This record gives sequence, structure tokens and C-alpha cells, in this order.
Amino acid sequence: MNIALITDNFDPKAGGPFTVIKKTQEVLSKNKLNVEIIFKKRNGNNRYSDLKKNIKKFDICHFYGGWTYFHVKSFLIALNLKKKIIIDPTGYYEPWSFTQKKLKKKLAWFFYQKKILEKANLILCSSNLEKKNLLRLSKNLNIKII
Repeated sequence: MNIALITDNFDPKAGGPFTVIKKTQEVLSKNKLNVEIIFKKRNGNNRYSDLKKNIKKFDICHFYGGWTYFHVKSFLIALNLKKKIIIDPTGYYEPWSFTQKKLKKKLAWFFYQKKILEKANLILCSSNLEKKNLLRLSKNLNIKII
């Protein structure tokens, strides 16, 4: 099985997200799965210029985060290619997040972000509170707590 771990910024300076993604890759690889990390930025350089070509070779696309153009573009490509989609929101949809760039996020939520979450095959949460907050946004989510 081929799994893509997708994030917009994969940099050790990012701290927690970098560590979680790297450890996930290590654990899955030890279990004989082919795992690659697809990301937009690392020291200002693009890692993958042709997202569609790269996403095409994976069975599962596991997204970390949300909101950015890179996430939306990658998600739409994966959806179009009929890939299994897992989203690990990493706090991106918590109530405090909606207070940052408020108008922009409300518009994004109305036009596409809600649909993105609802079309995901699975959403992974790190707590009951995160699950509860996501279910306030939409009841049509397949959520598991890890």
C-alpha cells in the first residue's frame, strides 16, 4: 500500500507537526508500507512541482492541517483521482482558529472547507474536545479519536 502524508510546511522548525509527520512515516515504513511526505515548502523550495503526477501513485492521502491553497489543491486532486482521504486537522478547525482571519475563513468554510471535511473518508482527532468541536461544524463527518 502506498501512502502520501501531505502538509504545506515540513520543516523541523515547525516543531510538533514536523515531529508527528516524521514519526508517522517511520512507523508506517517499519510496517512495510510505502510512505512519502509531500509538502510545499522547506526552506522556501517546492518539493513537488507536479502534484497530480505525484498524488496519482498513492492509494491513501493523509492530510495534516487545512485552509491553505496547497491543502485545498492537493485535496481536490486526490478527490478527483478517487484516492482514500484521511484528514488530521491538527487544530485547524478549532473555534480559536475561526477568530484568525475571520472573514476569509468564514467565506472559505461556506464555499469549500466544509465540503472538504465532509468528503474525507476519515478524520483523525487527538481528543474528545476536538471531535466535539468538529461535530458542531458538521454532523456528516467520519471521525476517530487517536
